[in-house]
Amino acid sequence: MLDDFEARNFVSDAAPWTWGDGIEATPPSSPDIHALLGGLSCWWGGEQESFGVTVLPRSVVPTSIIETWQSTLRCDLGIVCLAEQTVGDLWVGVQWYEPGWPQEQTFSESSEIDRVRASAQAVLAMVLPRAQVASGAPQPDLALSPLPECASFDDVVAQWAGAELEAGYPTDWVPSGPIWDITVAAGANRYCGWHLNPADSTQSPLAVEFYIQPLLGAPRAEDLQSTGMAYRDIPGTSSAWLKESVENPGSVRMIVDVGGTRVTVAGGGRSTAEWNDLVSRLADAVSAPGDRG
Repeated sequence: MLDDFEARNFVSDAAPWTWGDGIEATPPSSPDIHALLGGLSCWWGGEQESFGVTVLPRSVVPTSIIETWQSTLRCDLGIVCLAEQTVGDLWVGVQWYEPGWPQEQTFSESSEIDRVRASAQAVLAMVLPRAQVASGAPQPDLALSPLPECASFDDVVAQWAGAELEAGYPTDWVPSGPIWDITVAAGANRYCGWHLNPADSTQSPLAVEFYIQPLLGAPRAEDLQSTGMAYRDIPGTSSAWLKESVENPGSVRMIVDVGGTRVTVAGGGRSTAEWNDLVSRLADAVSAPGDRG
C-alpha cells in the first residue's frame, strides 16, 4: 500500500512496524487473521508517531463498528481513529497512534489533532487509488457458525480452577480497537480472560486468558523458532507447544491446534501439569471449524 519512502512523507522516521505480527503478540498472528478475511493491515512507525492502513472486504466490516469509530476521536487507548472509506468492494481505514499518549495527555479538538487528521486523510488519498485495483474475499468457512461467547467457558475454567473466577484478565494489555472488533464480528477471533484474587493470603492468585482463532491451525516452524516453546503431547489436541517463564514458575504461554482451530493460552498461578490439564479441557470444549456452535 505504501513503500518506506512514501511512509516517511507522513512520519519522517517511519519504518515498517511488525512488532505485533508474531504468535506471541496481542493479539497473536494478526497478519494471518487479516489474510483469512481477505485483506491486510500494515503499520509504519517512528519514535513519536505511527500509523496503520487496513484494507478488508467491505462485507466483513459491520456498519455499526464504522459508526462507533467515527463517533469519537479515541477508539482505543493511544489511537486516534481518523479516516476511512469504502472503495468498490473494499473498505480502507487509516489509524494513527496519538502523539501525546506516552505522556498521558488528553487530546480534543486541537491543532495537533487537526494536523494528525490531515495526515491521515493524506494517507487515505494516496492509498485509495491502489485499493481500487485490488480485491479480496474472506474464507467461507469462517461464516459457518459463530465462535462461542466467553461465558460458555465459565464452567470449564471454574471446574479446572476449583473456584469461581471473575471475568477479565488483570492487565490493560488486551486486544481492542476497531480492527480487532471487525475480526471478532467476522468470527476470526475470540479473546477471553479470568482472574482470581483469593481472600486467603496463603493461596496464590490466578490469571488465565486465551484466544480462539479458527482455521489458523498449528503455527509455522519459523514462527516457533524464536519463542523458546517446547512441543507437548496433550490429550485432545492435534499439537501443542509450551513456554514457561524462568522468572515466574507457573506462568506459561501455550499454543495448541485443535482440529485446525488455534487456541493460545497464557496465565500464571498454576503448575505446568495443571496448565496442560486446562488445555486438554479447552480442547474438548472447542470444536473444529465447521462444527462450532
